[in-house]
Amino acid sequence: MAIDIGGIQLSGRVLSAPFSGISNSPFRVIARQNGASLVFTEMVKARAWVDGNKKTEWMVSYREEERPV
Repeated sequence: MAIDIGGIQLSGRVLSAPFSGISNSPFRVIARQNGASLVFTEMVKARAWVDGNKKTEWMVSYREEERPV
């Protein structure tokens, strides 16, 4: 059974949750390799992201093999 979210069809029914301090890129890659259909970046403060904080930018960056993010 597939799930459709916003026009994106997911192949499975397992989604990861956005864990602050845990959902970094290596975690997301491992989650995708082990069956997660959708992964999320870490939870970040919107103000830090808007202000261009470098650590925040790194926290929300992702690799192609993590898609869909």
